Amino acid sequence: MLRHPNLVAWYKLDGNAKDSSGSFKDGINTNGITNSGKSDKGYSFDETGYIWCPLVLSLTRYSIGGWVKSTYAYSVGTIFGQELFMKVKLSYNKLIVLIRTSVSGWDVYQTIYEGVVVDAWNHIFVVFDNNTHTLKFYLNGNCIYTNTVIPSVSVTYDKNFQLNGYGGAHENIRVALDDFQIYNKALSESDIKRIMMGLHPLN
Repeated sequence: MLRHPNLVAWYKLDGNAKDSSGSFKDGINTNGITNSGKSDKGYSFDETGYIWCPLVLSLTRYSIGGWVKSTYAYSVGTIFGQELFMKVKLSYNKLIVLIRTSVSGWDVYQTIYEGVVVDAWNHIFVVFDNNTHTLKFYLNGNCIYTNTVIPSVSVTYDKNFQLNGYGGAHENIRVALDDFQIYNKALSESDIKRIMMGLHPLN
């Protein structure tokens, strides 16, 4: 399959953290365990595990997502994100999106009360377009949340993107991840559905 022109990184997680996009942004796995994935293999994590990725998200626009399976009914912790910029978290398997909009701290833009199904694969995608200040959240191909977001221009967004991780004193997460993709454009709902089917978005 030809590389999509807006694909920044693609972590298939088929037994390694290599980038399959052709951008040479291979991740570094810490404490992630190779396990069964949505298709082929994936990685399982607790709060000590993460994959560090050598990329910094663009403030302009991005689309990020992949397959997530929570294996613990009380999972609390970060699924993916970039410190000081954006995080997607689980809180007792309810979804939370955090965007940094001020120097002083995080703004929780939404606790999405439609949570993930435990012990089942859920397709999660976050889409942000700074031209329209629009944040959208997709669960299993459907847009379940939209909000207006204006990120802080006073914060230096220089931390690297991670899958899982940032474990803290109050995090207790058990998740499996598979097939994560990062694009430098705001994908449409039809694009997200195509990715779910294993296809590239349309240009």
